[in-house]
Amino acid sequence: MTTPDNCLLHLIPFHGAAPARRFERVLGLVLLAASPFAAACATSEPAPREAEAPRTAPIVIPDDFEAARARAVTEGRPLLVNFTGHTCVNCRKMEDFVFERAPVAAARAGFIEARLHSDAADPALRADIAGRIESIAKSPGMPIYVVLDPRTGDELARYEGAALADDATFQVFLEQAAASWQRSQG
Repeated sequence: MTTPDNCLLHLIPFHGAAPARRFERVLGLVLLAASPFAAACATSEPAPREAEAPRTAPIVIPDDFEAARARAVTEGRPLLVNFTGHTCVNCRKMEDFVFERAPVAAARAGFIEARLHSDAADPALRADIAGRIESIAKSPGMPIYVVLDPRTGDELARYEGAALADDATFQVFLEQAAASWQRSQG
């Protein structure tokens, strides 16, 4: 193989090199040539997205109702009790997809969430959560979301089931619960 004298490939001896070795050398040159462009892209600010998630992330306290309630009292926020399960398919879809959508995440940011897993591994914790399901959720189905006044324990709003087809209904639930909380602060 012959190369012109002004070609960078001329600097790397290809003669007698195995095809795999030639490929490694060419790949190295391509990466070397592309590195200034990659560095420029890495240091530049990313373009803002229109539906970007809010800067204030929701606060989630897993499997500790009292800690979540105390934090909600301290921060002056309503308490969102999320009765969920590790093996609950609709619960997983709500938390992994619906909760992460920007409008829902923005609405959730105003709450302290107690995420209570009915299938917790610890038997004592599972019994505590079962008692809270009986006293607060009053229903064995999941998921169930109950918004409470953390000071009084009064129920402000309730949403049962998954909003997989129309997450706007869950967003409206959260917004109405926040408005109910504001009115109760009166």
